[in-house]
Amino acid sequence: MILSNEVCVVTGAAGGIGLALSVALHVTGARVVMSDVDHDALVASASSVGSSRVHAVRVDVTSPDVVARLASETAKTFGPVSV
Repeated sequence: MILSNEVCVVTGAAGGIGLALSVALHVTGARVVMSDVDHDALVASASSVGSSRVHAVRVDVTSPDVVARLASETAKTFGPVSV
């Protein structure tokens, strides 16, 4: 699957399946917003992907206001979310 320039948001992206999904989406050409509650691990994971097509946002998905901020920041950074 080619996702060239599609905008994708991944939660739990600091490790495990979330990180693997972020890498896979990035490899296909997507612009990826990686999010996680663990800021330090998230920054390290996003840096390991290392691209201008990756943006990291600390998010606690149990907070509706924070999730709304994630959506707003994603739109400002890359445009509307595709995936």
